[in-house]
Amino acid sequence: MAMGITFATNLTDKSDYGGFYVNNGNFYCYSTTLMHFLKANGLRYEYVARHNRTGNRMWVFKRTDRLRKLLDEYDARKAQAKREGRL
Repeated sequence: MAMGITFATNLTDKSDYGGFYVNNGNFYCYSTTLMHFLKANGLRYEYVARHNRTGNRMWVFKRTDRLRKLLDEYDARKAQAKREGRL
């Protein structure tokens, strides 16, 4: 697994989870909280990169069904926390 910093371009299709999907099937995660949630649930990112224009750090995950399920779970937990006034 490459751990160097690279630069990403052509980001499209903003998701609701703090990241972007791109045509190559990757999920670019800009949320540290989300990245830790995904790692705690057994996913590993492919590499860390910085956005060309903003310089923001992101973690790149392969788009899989498991990733989609974890993103749905994260979204549900976040919505619940907002309803309960924890966010």
